[in-house]
Amino acid sequence: MKRLVDRLTNVLKDTIRRFGSQQQAHTRGTGGTGPITTSLLADKAVTNPKIADNAVNTRTLASLSVTNDKIADQSILLSKLNVPWLSVAGNNNFKDALNKVTSAGGGVLVLPKGNYSISDNVTVSENVTLHFMNGAVLVIDSGKTLTINGSIEAGLYQIFDGAGAVNGNMKVGQVYAQWFGAKADGVNDDTNAVEKALQFLDRRKGGLLFLPAGTYLLRNLYLRSLVTVQGTGNGTILKLKNGTNGNLVSLKDNSVMQFRISNLLIDGNKSNNVSGSGIYINKTSYVYSDVVKQGNYSDMNSSIEDVFIFECADHGIYIDRTDTSDNFINIRGIYCNNVQVISCGKTGIKLNQNTDGRFCNIISTGNGYSGFEIQGCANNYYLNCKTFYNGFNSPSNNYGGFVITDSGRSSFVGCEAQEEYKYGFYVSGGNMLVFSACCGDSNGQQNSTYSGFYFKNNQLSNLIGCTGTSFHTPSWQYTGFTFEDCSAITAILSVNNQLSKSNYILKGTNTKMKLTVNGEVVL
Repeated sequence: MKRLVDRLTNVLKDTIRRFGSQQQAHTRGTGGTGPITTSLLADKAVTNPKIADNAVNTRTLASLSVTNDKIADQSILLSKLNVPWLSVAGNNNFKDALNKVTSAGGGVLVLPKGNYSISDNVTVSENVTLHFMNGAVLVIDSGKTLTINGSIEAGLYQIFDGAGAVNGNMKVGQVYAQWFGAKADGVNDDTNAVEKALQFLDRRKGGLLFLPAGTYLLRNLYLRSLVTVQGTGNGTILKLKNGTNGNLVSLKDNSVMQFRISNLLIDGNKSNNVSGSGIYINKTSYVYSDVVKQGNYSDMNSSIEDVFIFECADHGIYIDRTDTSDNFINIRGIYCNNVQVISCGKTGIKLNQNTDGRFCNIISTGNGYSGFEIQGCANNYYLNCKTFYNGFNSPSNNYGGFVITDSGRSSFVGCEAQEEYKYGFYVSGGNMLVFSACCGDSNGQQNSTYSGFYFKNNQLSNLIGCTGTSFHTPSWQYTGFTFEDCSAITAILSVNNQLSKSNYILKGTNTKMKLTVNGEVVL
């Protein structure tokens, strides 16, 4: 900072000397009285044509120019010293100072600490940079709009306030909730600040809301189309406020699609909330978005990546459908990757009649009901998903790690259910399911009457290279595989000898079965 101040001072002194030398020569020839002084430098005084392009001159040093005592830690960037720059003097002079910089062809407008009232609709042009020193805040009156098409230079502190709106195509790579007043201290309610940041990105038709490390206490967070909500990883926590009893993250409205959530933790705070899921995705009608292209009414094409969800009163992630009088509204195209859901009151991940989703590298453990509950879904793909120790808090509502009912045309690859309270994989109804290299390991902790895989009333499905095993002695798992009233099942299975009953069991009426167990064709 001292080097910057010294540089500005030396440039100013050099400019004055140059003007003084020129003026002395002029006055000696004309009978003048002496050299020009700083008190005679007007806003648009004649400059020396020999002054370098990047030197401070009277065109860039206006009547409200920055002085040494106004330069704070967040000082103007050195790269901006070759353009006009101006400081606002007085809390009521923002608009006048902005007009001066704009009329000069653009530049940097420096805002020292203070509140600056925006009582009219104001536009910051694309060639103007607003440089906020710590404590400088633009307060926008209700019903007024500040449109920023230029750049912003500010740290992690509040720069916008008031009931008015911030709009425009701001030239920034990312927006911070702190600019709108977020504290991220786990004490103050950050809901309104985060919502204002999302509203700005919504009006801008997309962008990145970056949440630096901290705990953001929220009543809700409403996702927008083409907006990414991104944290720093384990350092960024979204926490449901005490007594909210609602979903923490959800959609703003039925038009939302192509959102992204990544690199953060979601704390459902179930000890202080009796209901609510971490992420709840639901639509009540199909609406075409006016900001993104889509091929189908129900296409979401959205992602949840690198997210850790814990302690929700209901579900970690709940992707739901809505019934109507003659149809139902489902969700298509959700991509979940590297997600962990732990210790939620009900199910880790609940999917209700959604389609065309991708769920990869998921861990769901210690939840009250099940790890995955998949009901009426189709065309989904599950890769490297693992569940364990689910169902202990609510055994009457639990059937297993993966509970799959009336679903079809979906694949499970490299998935494992381990040490579940009841079944590992419980499949009821549905058809055309593929299980490849999946494992049911040491399930049935309630008692030893449960299977690693239990198929009931299922048709036209395939189990390729799946394993039923138990490493506990005596075994927790009654049998590796059970098939009841199934049809057209093809299975190539491996089962170890620590199971308490048998490798497989056939119940009821099973037809058109092709079953190979430990290399032996048994059906």
